[in-house]
Amino acid sequence: MRFTCTNCNLYKTCKSPIWSDGDNYNVMFVGEAPGKNEDEQGRPFVGYSGKILRSVLKEPYYITNIVKCRPPNNRTPTDAEVNACLPHLIHQIDSIKPKVVVLLGVSAQKLLRFYNPTVKIIKHSHPMAAVYSGSVEKWKEELQEKLNKILLNP
Repeated sequence: MRFTCTNCNLYKTCKSPIWSDGDNYNVMFVGEAPGKNEDEQGRPFVGYSGKILRSVLKEPYYITNIVKCRPPNNRTPTDAEVNACLPHLIHQIDSIKPKVVVLLGVSAQKLLRFYNPTVKIIKHSHPMAAVYSGSVEKWKEELQEKLNKILLNP
């Protein structure tokens, strides 16, 4: 889905805001912000970290980011940029009503302050953290265990 947003200045430096990818309304993955590959392809998590994440997913999924526009040079979004995009993310959560929200990385995990008790939250490191630490397989196994624990034991 494409949309126009001018809540912060990131729209000036990205090709297009990136809404989401996927069609599973049970599990939502939330990352930090689109990167270069995402900005070019118009979908979240399509670069190397997306390849790692998608390799774990055996069924349909819904992926989005806190911030919908790529920050210049892949920098961390500012608090003002995150706050400007939060209404979009809250709308996504309210609209699709996932059973589980997986917060990928430290920036996404800051969203716990907006915890909705009807939604189960899983905190997990970002896929690139696994790449940097050399533990991609362990990262995949731990994520799958967390998902199975919640989805198979509601």
